[in-house]
Amino acid sequence: AGTVLRIYANFTEAMSGINESSVKIKITTAGDGSLSNTTPSRVNNTRWYEDWVIPSGSDDDGPFTVKIYAKDNATNNLSPYPTTSAIKKIDNTGPVCTIAFNRSGTYIAGGETLRIYGNFTETGSGMNSTSVTIKINTTAGSGNLSNTTMTKQTITHYYYDWTVPSVSGNDGTVTMKIYACDNLSNLQTTYPTTNTAKKIDNTPPSCSIAY
Repeated sequence: AGTVLRIYANFTEAMSGINESSVKIKITTAGDGSLSNTTPSRVNNTRWYEDWVIPSGSDDDGPFTVKIYAKDNATNNLSPYPTTSAIKKIDNTGPVCTIAFNRSGTYIAGGETLRIYGNFTETGSGMNSTSVTIKINTTAGSGNLSNTTMTKQTITHYYYDWTVPSVSGNDGTVTMKIYACDNLSNLQTTYPTTNTAKKIDNTPPSCSIAY
């Protein structure tokens, strides 16, 4: 989004030359970012370009079509007319992250290993795997984990094996945050994605005997 893409139109014309007033470019996107027939910039008679600002809306995501129209000075249409390219795609939408665990219970105890999953939905440019990090905060803070790279299973599935701190002062809610972006630097839609479903319980029960 907002990136300038330079699109070249390179003609082969050995006879009467390109009719310069006939050279037009049209760009069609999935959304409202299309460009109507516009005269591109001339480098020379057989080389032209258009600096197109890629639209920023998520409605423009997906392939876009570029069409070039032109004639020579003998009014012969370009072959093919128009000449079309649809090899590029727009990706303005960040990945969606969900956090999951290898165990379903709410409470976890010190010394246990909790596997934390970051599962992404990303249909565009793909995940930037080096950007996927996790941060963990415990109630007391002594068991905190600063931003740490998660292990890649697949391009959309990552995990981190966290050893639950054993100090009783860490009892209470654990806050986990996952940060990531795709290969076009679109941040995940909720940045960071946060989960507070787990709680540490390192305090044993006490017992009193009565008669």
